[in-house]
Amino acid sequence: MVDLIAERPFMLTFILLAFAVASAYGWMQTGKRAGLIIAGIFLLLIPIGIYVEKIWVTDRESLVDSILQVAEALQANDHERVFQFIDPDAEPAIQSAKAELPRFHFDRAQVNMGGFRKFEIRSDLQPPEAIVDFTINVTVSMKDKSHTNAQVPRRLIVKFRKSGDIWRALEYTHLPVIGDPDGMSPNGGRPPTF
Repeated sequence: MVDLIAERPFMLTFILLAFAVASAYGWMQTGKRAGLIIAGIFLLLIPIGIYVEKIWVTDRESLVDSILQVAEALQANDHERVFQFIDPDAEPAIQSAKAELPRFHFDRAQVNMGGFRKFEIRSDLQPPEAIVDFTINVTVSMKDKSHTNAQVPRRLIVKFRKSGDIWRALEYTHLPVIGDPDGMSPNGGRPPTF
């Protein structure tokens, strides 16, 4: 229900509108005023539902926002900003990113919003953690000039921990979209787990 209210305003609007139409139809068939009043209430709930959706940021929306901000930082080659999205206690992830990122120059980093394979948030943990498996498309050149403007889709599997309102990476790996890990995959391509 929370998902419906907070993340799917069009579906909520459609449901409320359907109830309003059904109530109005009931009023027209019976002539009872209660049907008209109920239809009016459902119609009033539509803008309220849209307003609630706009101000209510769910963990999923916050996590997607963090992922998109990291992609923007990658595209800008702003490594320090990328490092801000890694949990300060996640030393292996920090070391891996500091070893990897300086080797590349990114011209484009775009998250495939339809490419989330797994999106699991564990709100029962304190602080909450999540594992997200998604695809990012990058146009990248290696600093040693061995590859230039290569368009590469990569599958990223990232474990996050919520820190305040920001989700920070604890562990990550990336690998080809299809197939086994390759020589570029950190941690041997081993995906993070809870």
